[in-house]
Amino acid sequence: MVGTAPDGSPLYAARWYREPTDAELGAALSTVDPPAWALIACKTAPRWAVTDCVGIEQYPTSSNMMNAVLATAWQFQVRPPRRGNQSLIGAWVRIRISYTEGRRPRPN
Repeated sequence: MVGTAPDGSPLYAARWYREPTDAELGAALSTVDPPAWALIACKTAPRWAVTDCVGIEQYPTSSNMMNAVLATAWQFQVRPPRRGNQSLIGAWVRIRISYTEGRRPRPN
């Protein structure tokens, strides 16, 4: 657990099932000047999907990075958190995407 989700429930760190590709992030980030990063929270859904994503924080505050990440989040595939042997589908996860000068956008 890394914090509290928008609805007050636990917020977990995301673990990627498959990291987003350059093509998936590229078009949306074409309006963002690096360096920038955004932090969002999403609910996990079946088949590694996420839903109901909301912005938490971005840097710089005027970067438009959060809007770009939210626009591409429907493509993200993350593993739901686990409690014992049970996957917690519907649990909230925190996702951070960083965009650095001269480097491809990186999920972290």
